[in-house]
Amino acid sequence: MERKNGFVMYKDWCKPVEMLDDAAAGKLLKAIYRFHDTGEAGAEDLPLNAQMLFCIMVGAFERDNEKYLERCRKNRENALKRSQPDFSD
Repeated sequence: MERKNGFVMYKDWCKPVEMLDDAAAGKLLKAIYRFHDTGEAGAEDLPLNAQMLFCIMVGAFERDNEKYLERCRKNRENALKRSQPDFSD
């Protein structure tokens, strides 16, 4: 994963997280932060229901990261275009 200072959590994950007991929800949160810090899933110590939710979340995190990298690439291209002199006149 690209090293960034933040990540997005979605409101539609609220209900499934609320269905977890407090211990599982805490472990899930720690696994999410570990994933963003190290890039490793490491969800083996989670209860099965939290593992399933974590897999769904990781898929979203990876898609969001791909969108972020694509946006960075396009921004770089646009910045390079602006810095090139225009001799078309």
